Amino acid sequence: MTEQYGAPVHYRVDIKNSNVQYGFDYPNYLRFESNLFYREEFPEKKISYSFMIWPKFFSTPKYGVIIRKDKEEYQIELNENMKVDGKDKGNQYATQIIKEHEEQLTIIFREMKETFHLNE
Repeated sequence: MTEQYGAPVHYRVDIKNSNVQYGFDYPNYLRFESNLFYREEFPEKKISYSFMIWPKFFSTPKYGVIIRKDKEEYQIELNENMKVDGKDKGNQYATQIIKEHEEQLTIIFREMKETFHLNE
């Protein structure tokens, strides 16, 4: 997928659920920061949830979610407890969106952590 994203990205479709894709990209030259991604789409509801994880060597990972519904897209930073964080902390609209999608996000967040063995 280098052509599409400009950097080597490793991408895989889940063999149990073809609506789930996940992968990672290599860090840029002379950098240690990279990310993991986990995406699940629900075609019948015209919605998808994409989680990004930025692992850190000496601190807790940073998380973000992209919620795409119809033609709308929301990008929100989260902490490890799935609470709005970072630049979005204190943003009531972001908090409301997370609350509206909390049930599905919680399930996908758990699946993502299991996929990348982040519970260990």
